Amino acid sequence: MVIGVTISGNHDADDIVFNLSTHVLTTDEFYVLNKGLSFVPSRESNYQEAVMDLMLFCRGVALKNMFGNNVVQKSVLRQPSTFVPPLTPSLQLFVNACEKDLLDYFHKGHTHRYHNLTSAQRQALHDLSENREIVIKMADKGGAIVVMDTTFYNNKLTHILSDSCTYVPMNPLMVKHLIDKVHQTLEQLLNDMVISKELYNFLKVEGVVTPLLKGLPKIHKSLTDPPLRPIVSGRKWVTENASIWLEITLRPYVEKMDNILLDTGGFLKALGEIDRATPKVCHLIVTLDVQSLFTVINNDYGILAIRTPLKDNGATDHNITQIITMLNLEQPQLSWTDDLPLCHLSGVGSSPNCAYSADGKGKEERAYEDGWLKFRTENDCFLYGVVNGYGGKRVADLVAQRLPAELLLGQLNANHSDADVQRVLLQAFDVVERSCLESIDDGIAEKTNLQSQLPESALRHQLASQFQKIVERLNVVEQEILGGAMAIVALILSNRLFIANVGTNRALLCKSTVDGLQVTQLSIDHTTDNEDELFRLSQLGLDAGRIKQVGAIGGQDSTRRIGDYKMKYEYSDIELLSAAKSKPITAEPEIHGGLPLDGVTGFLLLMSEGFYKALDSAHGPGQANQEIAAMVATEFAKQTTLDEVAQAVVDRVKRIHRDTFVSGAERSRFCNKHEDMTLLVRNFGYLLGEMSQCTLTPTQGGRIYPVSVPYYNNQSTSKTSVTLSLVMPSQSPMVNGSHSSCTLDEVTPTLTNQSPTATLQSTNTHTQSSSSSSDGGLFRHRPPHSLQPDEDGKVEPYVDFSEFYRLWNMDHGDQTTPVIAQ
Repeated sequence: MVIGVTISGNHDADDIVFNLSTHVLTTDEFYVLNKGLSFVPSRESNYQEAVMDLMLFCRGVALKNMFGNNVVQKSVLRQPSTFVPPLTPSLQLFVNACEKDLLDYFHKGHTHRYHNLTSAQRQALHDLSENREIVIKMADKGGAIVVMDTTFYNNKLTHILSDSCTYVPMNPLMVKHLIDKVHQTLEQLLNDMVISKELYNFLKVEGVVTPLLKGLPKIHKSLTDPPLRPIVSGRKWVTENASIWLEITLRPYVEKMDNILLDTGGFLKALGEIDRATPKVCHLIVTLDVQSLFTVINNDYGILAIRTPLKDNGATDHNITQIITMLNLEQPQLSWTDDLPLCHLSGVGSSPNCAYSADGKGKEERAYEDGWLKFRTENDCFLYGVVNGYGGKRVADLVAQRLPAELLLGQLNANHSDADVQRVLLQAFDVVERSCLESIDDGIAEKTNLQSQLPESALRHQLASQFQKIVERLNVVEQEILGGAMAIVALILSNRLFIANVGTNRALLCKSTVDGLQVTQLSIDHTTDNEDELFRLSQLGLDAGRIKQVGAIGGQDSTRRIGDYKMKYEYSDIELLSAAKSKPITAEPEIHGGLPLDGVTGFLLLMSEGFYKALDSAHGPGQANQEIAAMVATEFAKQTTLDEVAQAVVDRVKRIHRDTFVSGAERSRFCNKHEDMTLLVRNFGYLLGEMSQCTLTPTQGGRIYPVSVPYYNNQSTSKTSVTLSLVMPSQSPMVNGSHSSCTLDEVTPTLTNQSPTATLQSTNTHTQSSSSSSDGGLFRHRPPHSLQPDEDGKVEPYVDFSEFYRLWNMDHGDQTTPVIAQ
């Protein structure tokens, strides 16, 4: 870059122009710029403007005449008055005379005014304004004018905006959402009587304009490569009037504070007071220059710092509440997804973690840490997810709020290809991961500061009592920055299904087919048992065999996680991971899709690790997918809402888990506790509750009825019931291969030559294999002992048909309980 200070290369003390661009300023251009950016070239006058100036003058005189020296206190909350008092006869006579003189003056053509620029200088001003290769800005300090190349200026601003810790990109939908939320917040404050109607009218900005960013060059720091000071022009922005109100309201309190230096005079006065107070003491004065002062101040800390001085300087509780409310309005902590409509084609069930005592009583060990999301947009884009948090709910909440904002606020449309959608999903997870880690920057800084105050190489419990408060605060801060989450997300766009998974949550697609219910796992568990994950870790220089042997890493089985600062940035301190060349624990999702959903009848299941592992603990590993699918199908026939379906299945798994523990059987030792459980069900035309009473099922046109069948596991001697969907063939006549109607005449179950069917089919995407129920082993094992006949030669019934008969009688009009022959 060519640097030129002035056109001659020598800078006069009176010159205020610094040319840092490659454009060489002419003498006239330099002259015009040296007059300053507030300079106004003279222009032709006209009669209308002259009369307007006259009327404004007379209005001021009339107001003075009416109110005298009584000063009316102006309120910032009111619009400027347009009141025009009546003119006195003498003042009206003056106005008439002036108007006549002005009319005569302009009628005679006296419109020429002395010009303060020559024609060459006017041309120079025009050339500068039309030159798109340069940018002209005021310097940050000193009042100088700086000319820069446009490319240089834009690159500097782009570099500032690339700081993702400070700036977050927003699309137009997000901006509109923010404006709406601020207006809604003001309305709520008015309804709660926190602010008056007058203040509300002032604070609410109509015709909002998006703020503009500009940069002021800091030439006092460098004349060759000056940094820019970012300035946001918030004129007509939604919080402009709130900022004005805060500045006026806070100024009286600020001026009373002893630690505030208003100007150089105040600084010199403070120095004199120090010298008079301690004349013989040597004082060391230190100054600090904070980089990007206004963007590094944490809003919560700023509010905390101002609350006490307000109270000490006479602010009332109501005033403090108003001020704190407006400060929070300036930095609204809003969820972008507050206004996204929920999807009613899905339901969620959940249960908190539980640990059992010896008598079988359960107790939560910590607060529920899972999260979920189920949204739809106007263009029929659907987003579902289950988030499994650990070490606190902070990360799970952040994921559940931020992921929809990165996917449903205009980023996707029906024209996007599969590759486009996968790219957007990948970017969304990356943004969420960075946001999660950046959200704890203040905590990390405080942790580092606290650690620096402790003696090195000393265990915390061995430290002296004077360090006790530091240690206590350090423990709190470390807990705040710990924690992470695993997440599985299902996105449906243009009837295509995409699955993105980080961690150990699962997605199952259950399709109704002529052969029964086909269960397909669409996700891969990222655990230390996954050979692909072990290979990835080995490529980073880690001992895969040892990792598989150890199992859990940092208390979790998952090899992919969102958040978890310790695993991402302090892994070198963990002996198992210390040899890694780069971060071994990643938040990169594994993405599958798009899978076409045309013609699919069934349901999609998203579940947390704690949910399916609770069933694994009770029944042994390997059967959870099939059993859960069967339970959901059963509840579809029994429940009337999808939330009821999901919650009933969660409650059933919870009950199975506890019963196994209480039984004292072999698997009870695996069931002393379970983690948080969450199940999300998304329906694809599968018949629900009363809707299925007179509607034919896909399998042989029959009706689905639940039957409870005993299930024995080869790893346990205990018996557990598994509910299957028993399909009863219809008795109505067939028309073109389908049943013409659903009759309710039959009172008792009567079968034709068609047989009831109960078939499960399982497919796993990562094995590319399919197996029927016989291969899956759901009823592979016989009971440990034969059933013995009683004195009448009959065996105890072991298949529970009670629910079967209840639904049958409901369908066929008989509400009596049938007598079942033994």
